[in-house]
Amino acid sequence: MLVGAAIPLLWFKFFSDYQKQRFIVIVDPEAYPDVAYQQNRGITAICNGGFLGEGLFKGTYTQSGSVPVSESDMIFTVVCEELGFVGGLAAFALIFLIIFKVIRNGRKSSDTATTFMSYGIGAMIASQTIINIAMCLRVGPVIGITLPFFSAGGSSTLCLYIGLGLALSAFRTNYNQKPKNFRLTGVSTPFRV
Repeated sequence: MLVGAAIPLLWFKFFSDYQKQRFIVIVDPEAYPDVAYQQNRGITAICNGGFLGEGLFKGTYTQSGSVPVSESDMIFTVVCEELGFVGGLAAFALIFLIIFKVIRNGRKSSDTATTFMSYGIGAMIASQTIINIAMCLRVGPVIGITLPFFSAGGSSTLCLYIGLGLALSAFRTNYNQKPKNFRLTGVSTPFRV
């Protein structure tokens, strides 16, 4: 409720005209065609991909540079144009599987801090994915959030891999499991005593 009450304050006091235009473009893209250019070209590229896409590295709009910043912010348009609806769905499914694995490992952990850390990392990946896909589909404003594991953003990718490493490492040290007996039989070696 407090966030809802703060929206008018943010809108009138803190947002510049250009930031306001990015939100208005979602509802009325014809009002600011210069601001909507990137998203309009992205939607055109997504529609051009169809169901199965044009083929890897054969996207008409994305490979010609018609979609600005297609290597990072608008990478989902590249996936959808070149691999189609099926490729976009597969990309979303792969990210969802990573999120599911991180959260599942957090639930199995015996340490509460590890569990919350895993939930936070899963939420970070999920929020970046949702925001990026919303940007590409003109459901949300363009704010420069990269698509996890697909975009060329260096610091974003580094943060994702550090987060995954922390989550998996913490899970490995905190997961309650019984020791396994790895006795090998019938193996001959010249170093046998």
